[in-house]
Amino acid sequence: MKNVTIHHIVEKAKGGAELNFNSILLHPNCHRKVHSRNLKVKPTRETDL
Repeated sequence: MKNVTIHHIVEKAKGGAELNFNSILLHPNCHRKVHSRNLKVKPTRETDL
């Protein structure tokens, strides 16, 4: 898959796991917006985290 970045739902610096259930693929521009605007990405189901 081209032109995607991995975003950790719970930041690694805050103890987030380096596992699939803690990550989501985002377009690079969307990923920058998440960080620059302090947006939160939520899992699709409560049981995902």
